[in-house]
Amino acid sequence: MKNGNRNTFYRTLIVLAMPMVLQNVIDSAVGMADTVMLGYISQSALAATSLANNIQMVANLLFYGLCSGSSVLISQYWGRRDLDTIERTIGISLRFSLSSGFIFFIAAFFFPDVLMTFYTTDAELILQGTKYIRIVGICYLTGAFTQIYIASQRAMERVLFGTVTNMIALFLNVILNACYIFGLWFFPALGITGVAYATVISRLVSLCICLVDAMWKGHEVRVRIRYLWARKKELFRDYIKYTLPALGNDFSWGFGFSMYSVILGHISSDIVAANSYAGVVRSLSTVICFAIANAAGVMLGKTLGQNKLDTARVYGRRFLVLSIVFGVLGGACIAVAAPYILQYVATVDVTKEALDLLRFMLIISTVNVVGQSVNTMLICGVFRAGGDTKFGFILDTVTMWGYGVAIGMLLAFVFKVPPRIVYLYLFMDEIVKMPANFVRYRKKLWVRNITRDMKVLT
Repeated sequence: MKNGNRNTFYRTLIVLAMPMVLQNVIDSAVGMADTVMLGYISQSALAATSLANNIQMVANLLFYGLCSGSSVLISQYWGRRDLDTIERTIGISLRFSLSSGFIFFIAAFFFPDVLMTFYTTDAELILQGTKYIRIVGICYLTGAFTQIYIASQRAMERVLFGTVTNMIALFLNVILNACYIFGLWFFPALGITGVAYATVISRLVSLCICLVDAMWKGHEVRVRIRYLWARKKELFRDYIKYTLPALGNDFSWGFGFSMYSVILGHISSDIVAANSYAGVVRSLSTVICFAIANAAGVMLGKTLGQNKLDTARVYGRRFLVLSIVFGVLGGACIAVAAPYILQYVATVDVTKEALDLLRFMLIISTVNVVGQSVNTMLICGVFRAGGDTKFGFILDTVTMWGYGVAIGMLLAFVFKVPPRIVYLYLFMDEIVKMPANFVRYRKKLWVRNITRDMKVLT
């Protein structure tokens, strides 16, 4: 196994990645269905929901940061088969996520108009988004548990559970969206408010599934309430060491990416509506890339935890090649699908300017997804598997805020360049940071076993 058996590698990758590919496809398809159905209500409803969801994106990325940091430890201790340490790590993660979810819920419930004002000055968008945010704020509480729980199961190679749970919630979400938007059967037609109700109901269902699974006594690793407050200083120190940079990375990236929407939202509702469609297309084109990056974190983490460092190096090289291949394929898919996407969007309630902007955005996306695929693989998959979480935090913060947000605002609001130039500049950030990631990968600083023998520590 020094050079990594190819059959074992690809067989394990398929088992781990395919459920995540399916989940990502469904997730993106639901996002597309939401966008399509909201487009039938009005362009303002579509734009308002798109802006409001940036708040949920920031919350979700905060949870994702906690998941990523804890998964670094969980996957390596899974390779070591130290189950008690895994349970303690889950307890620490839930302690932080539940506290954060409560804060986001309070902000969404009591100050939704303030949150929307941050993203746009359009009175109609603020009114529509406020109604939506106040209701979906409940999802910040449910997600605080479900995301941590599902991520912990994935880090222990139990990928199918999360896929099935999310599939049930997502299918329910799209069905309820249709019912509440169009007033099907006995459901009232509530428009954007109905979309919020559909989201909350589906997330409550996924929470119930996770709680039932967590209480089942047949699992090797369980959620133990006492570990929410338990203290083990060495583990807590390691958790902070690897999680804080990952959390800072994802939060900095997510908040920075939401600032792109702030910039676009202050330009026009046309560019916001066009970006809503382009975002869904980008998501669909990268489903395989992101699934493989998640699988890389699990496989490499377990391999490193078993102290098979030479095998991990071989695996890392294969994952990098796969990220380039599927990034190029994702861009090609956008190029092929673009005429059909534009033909469909032309039939819904969007302006000609929004349609022209979407055409330009799809061209940019064919290049953007290649960089997104490679960068996600290296930062979130390969580097994090070995505890190298600080580099991604520094790189993403510099590129998102120094390159993207700061100069993007100058271009949009000071120099007032055309919207297309602003968009082109913002969404080239993934290409800009690729060289630094390649240099870091070649240094092999991520090839580390970071586990400890916790039984001999207090």
